Amino acid sequence: MTSTHALTQTLSPPRAQRLVSAKHLKNGSIYLAALGLSLLIATVGVAAVALARTQTRTLNLQSDAARADLLARSAADLALRRLGQVPDWKAAHTPGQWVDLEGSDGSMSYMLGNPDGGGLIDSPAARITLHARGTSGQAVRRLAVELKPATGNLLDNPLLLADLPPWTPANGSFTLLRQAHATVGTYLASAPRPQSYHGPQQAVTAKIVRGKPLFFEFYARIPNGSTTIQGTLHIRSISLLLLTGNSYLGQQTPGVGSGWTRVAGTLTPTWSGSLDYARFYVETPGYTGPFDVAHPLLRPAYQIPPTLPGTWRYELP
Repeated sequence: MTSTHALTQTLSPPRAQRLVSAKHLKNGSIYLAALGLSLLIATVGVAAVALARTQTRTLNLQSDAARADLLARSAADLALRRLGQVPDWKAAHTPGQWVDLEGSDGSMSYMLGNPDGGGLIDSPAARITLHARGTSGQAVRRLAVELKPATGNLLDNPLLLADLPPWTPANGSFTLLRQAHATVGTYLASAPRPQSYHGPQQAVTAKIVRGKPLFFEFYARIPNGSTTIQGTLHIRSISLLLLTGNSYLGQQTPGVGSGWTRVAGTLTPTWSGSLDYARFYVETPGYTGPFDVAHPLLRPAYQIPPTLPGTWRYELP
């Protein structure tokens, strides 16, 4: 009995250790399973948060892009209206220079450019493109459209594509010729004249409105030397007492030489009584020699420039 009990006492500790080890293994497996599940849940949670953030950023970018597109279109509309408020808007802008516009929930701006290079007024044939930009958040949208050549011209046959009429030499005292040039196309060539105020003219009696400003533009040159050239509006009216009155409205550009030079200005016709006759003509104060005129324009001073159909496009920001 004594020996058997002693043996039992000797064998019992390893069995107890095995039981304890099995219990520890079971507890460790449960812990690892719980830890793994926790990590899985955490991973899924982090992924869900990251996905939510990505979706939010995507929605924000989409919203910004839509808003930037709207701002760019608004900038184009506002820019055209602003140009319509400046009679000589070509000379008032520097090509390639952005102009900020007032807006909310983003920013708007526009600029004018010449797709062929050069300035906006260097040549009567210069093409002009309006660029509009809208920015919202991280999104930028740019639009561009080409502007039409001058429209609403009150002068007939401005490109001189037909015979000279209705262009006539003032007082019929000199020769007025129709010539061609590689840069400006067809132009009016005035031979030497008896008086400096004798120049090409055209009647505009039925085309002007009292008090409504007019903008004129043409390109001129002097074959030899340099002089001042002026665009003039002559108005003849008849008062209630049947008295005739004459007024001359003009603006000058000095220093016109052998290169084609732009002459432009704003005139506001006004008269007393009833309008009898009105004409627009070109003169050279103090100079009676020959000179040339191309692309004459007379239009309402405040006019929104039209766009050229089919030229609207998106641009890279």
